[in-house]
Amino acid sequence: MGPQTPLLQPVTNSKQLFVHGKPFLMRAAELQNSSLSSADYMRGIWPRLVGANINTVLGSVTGEQIEPEEGSFDFSEVTKIVQDAREHNLHLDGLRKTRSNFRVRSCAKKAGGGGQLGTYPSGGGVINVPDIRLSFAPSLAMISPDIYLNNYRATCEKYRHRSQPLFIPEQRRDEYGARRIWAAFGSFQALGTAPFGIDTLELDDNPFRKHYGLLAKVSHHAQRSLGTSIGFFFDELRPSGEDPSPPITVVFDSWKLQIERSFVFGKPGPGVGMVIHKGGARFFLIGEGFQVKFSSTSPKSVFTGILKSVEKEVVNEETGEMRSLRILGGDETRRGQAAVMPAENPDYGSFPISITIPANTRIAECEVYALEEEAVHLLN
Repeated sequence: MGPQTPLLQPVTNSKQLFVHGKPFLMRAAELQNSSLSSADYMRGIWPRLVGANINTVLGSVTGEQIEPEEGSFDFSEVTKIVQDAREHNLHLDGLRKTRSNFRVRSCAKKAGGGGQLGTYPSGGGVINVPDIRLSFAPSLAMISPDIYLNNYRATCEKYRHRSQPLFIPEQRRDEYGARRIWAAFGSFQALGTAPFGIDTLELDDNPFRKHYGLLAKVSHHAQRSLGTSIGFFFDELRPSGEDPSPPITVVFDSWKLQIERSFVFGKPGPGVGMVIHKGGARFFLIGEGFQVKFSSTSPKSVFTGILKSVEKEVVNEETGEMRSLRILGGDETRRGQAAVMPAENPDYGSFPISITIPANTRIAECEVYALEEEAVHLLN
């Protein structure tokens, strides 16, 4: 059987992308506007994209590139680029651009009828009028945002209007932007994210290398957890010491979770991650620099604790198979009070005992328990 056409399959409260018949999470990136105009230029870029754990590339294909003269088409350069992308096992999405095509520009002036470019509601799929777009263009799969300066979480929430799937084709490429993809995937079931201009970042300076690397390991589990997970980020403390990222509270079934920065004796650092409810009292934790405190929502509950916390290691990314690596306990779970996902380089401050371990696989599974008042009386 040959390759299957990518498609969006309806799932609970959204849609899910399938490629070659399997769920596919886009760890995407958008290139600079000129990059796909040259196969020779891109030959030095492909290995860098692969090294950054990117699996999908968005790039500009202009009118003058494929139709240098009206009615005369030349796809030779694009064909080379497609072949090179395939050799590097990368999915390619060509973006149709008109900004340098004089014929399209001249037609646009005629068709515009005197309208001024940049006036409302131009400038992309703005969310102010989604119902009008969806009513008059019902075949649209989605309306997607570019997120650079706006509130990331609020924008994601707006673009999930009427259970539309979320794809972010452009966003910041720095660490600030990279942290935020965990909210997109964990809380808003994003199909993918794509930092812009990724090809002009050196591999060692690319923060998405680390974030996409972890996402690649756990995408099998994230894909199957639509609506049962939460993603989050904690930014650096401000110079004044003020925390811009307060704790997050969420309820899964009969468990209330408080997600906050992981405890350190020194200065708390940034954190990112995702918590997936696996059902019952089991939770899957992904990321670093955070901890989760659990409490039962039962009015009879008088105590909630960590029954078991295990660091996991992925042994097969294709199937999501994992093995247990370490059993966490003692100070590593705050004496059973929290599931802790430590930072990569925790600040020990002046405390002389290294009770806080550094991040390792950044994947863990925990099981919690609660005691009710009657049980406590029996124990006493």
